[in-house]
Amino acid sequence: VGREGPRVAHLMALARGWPAAIGLDDRVAHSKLPKASLPHALHGFLAEELFACLSEPLQDHLTRLALLPSGSWQELLGSEPSEIECELETILDGQAGLHPLLREFLLTKLAEEEGGEERVREAVASALDNHEWSTALALIERFSLHDMIDRSIRACFRPLIRRGQVW
Repeated sequence: VGREGPRVAHLMALARGWPAAIGLDDRVAHSKLPKASLPHALHGFLAEELFACLSEPLQDHLTRLALLPSGSWQELLGSEPSEIECELETILDGQAGLHPLLREFLLTKLAEEEGGEERVREAVASALDNHEWSTALALIERFSLHDMIDRSIRACFRPLIRRGQVW
């Protein structure tokens, strides 16, 4: 672990083994991040650094991926060039999908982006159409889309009753 063992161990714990975050450690090793807010500041800094280094198409794909259920990133690609697929594979945490910190960063960025709410509404509609009830409800709650609650309940109620999943 070397001379900065505790700092590196703390970063490894935060990154949960995520290679991109660990690789960026060298870039932030000499930064003047305030000690009291290191985890939050470090997370924001690493996420911004990563995102800024990516191509616009990849930034868009990652933002769309943040709206999908975990593990469904291959569905996003479709006929996209293999370059995007290779870039995504280096960013994704194995087959599980986005690292939770990256997902949170992307959703926060989406909330600030012009047209972000419309993208979220489309993702909720798509999740409902694909019976991804948990994803739809999580997005509705995360983005306070209260007007979509009734639609989501109507969409999922009968299928869930048939499967005995409503109690």
